Amino acid sequence: MSSILHGQGADYELKRIDKTKNLSQAVVYCIEQDTSGFMWFGTKFGINKFNGEDFQAYFVTDGLPSNRVLSALVDSIGRFWVWTSEGLALFNDALDRFENVSSDLPEVYGSIAYMFEDKDGVIWCSGQDVVLKGISRLSDGAFHSHQAEI
Repeated sequence: MSSILHGQGADYELKRIDKTKNLSQAVVYCIEQDTSGFMWFGTKFGINKFNGEDFQAYFVTDGLPSNRVLSALVDSIGRFWVWTSEGLALFNDALDRFENVSSDLPEVYGSIAYMFEDKDGVIWCSGQDVVLKGISRLSDGAFHSHQAEI
């Protein structure tokens, strides 16, 4: 199925991706595009790399801390980070798999709602659990929490 949208001097074509293209799960928590142009879809069951035609799914067996991928970020030097319900991972393009970096951050777990990198290369996260309530920043290999006082 395809639709054409018209607006502001440009035409856009929307295409529905058929579920037979093998998205690992229908619930998508996040979408990110990497420096190679691949689209990534974090789902309730793994993360999926889309090459424009087909999906390739990655799971715990591919290095993710958990199959529930909640947030993704490509940083300013091209690293692809994913946050799962059990921690943080970086994609290793040469090995075509993820590396769990949560062991370097023992206090990190739970639900990240959003990740953002500022102009200084600091990664900021917003979370809703006990550890990451409010906002936190990743620097010097640790999360530093900034919470509102109630």
